[in-house]
Amino acid sequence: MLTQDQIIDTIGAFLDDLKKGNNLQGLHLTGQSLRNYIISAALCFKLLTGVTTQYYDPATMMQKRIYLHPYLQDKIVQRTTWSNPTKQKEPFTYGMW
Repeated sequence: MLTQDQIIDTIGAFLDDLKKGNNLQGLHLTGQSLRNYIISAALCFKLLTGVTTQYYDPATMMQKRIYLHPYLQDKIVQRTTWSNPTKQKEPFTYGMW
């Protein structure tokens, strides 16, 4: 049987694999999509092992906003911080005409 720390580490490894593009659509995922994959992975662990995974941060359970486990949240924040911004279309200026 896996401990909670081992399950969090396994979900973290799964998250690293997702960030490399190994996901259902082969897309560059960030933010909420990665959180949804984490929730799905935790539910999968619950179905397979019968053990509820604590993927939320217990310190924030009494607050309005409940955060993910600090290890998982850090991985998502790093992805969001270091991802390349999408290119924006430049408006036509007088010099272009």
